[in-house]
Amino acid sequence: MNTLINKIPEYSEELVKAADNCLNDMAKNVFILSRQTAPHLHGGLWSNSRMFMAGRLKYRVQYDMPYAMYQERGQRKDGSHVVKHYSE
Repeated sequence: MNTLINKIPEYSEELVKAADNCLNDMAKNVFILSRQTAPHLHGGLWSNSRMFMAGRLKYRVQYDMPYAMYQERGQRKDGSHVVKHYSE
């Protein structure tokens, strides 16, 4: 029993590693799927996209174009300027 109790920190670290690997795989899949649906006529949005580790057990898929949220949501954050013509 003492051996098991002594190994709890080791097991918990292995669990964190496994969870991190799972989150990494999920972020990669989200990145691939998001790029498939992103406007890509000129390639600007695609070339400014990235997936990265933002911290322990934290991954982020990010598009660094100013209009990306506007295009994705269909309107500005404040609800004004509804998108009528989407980019390709």
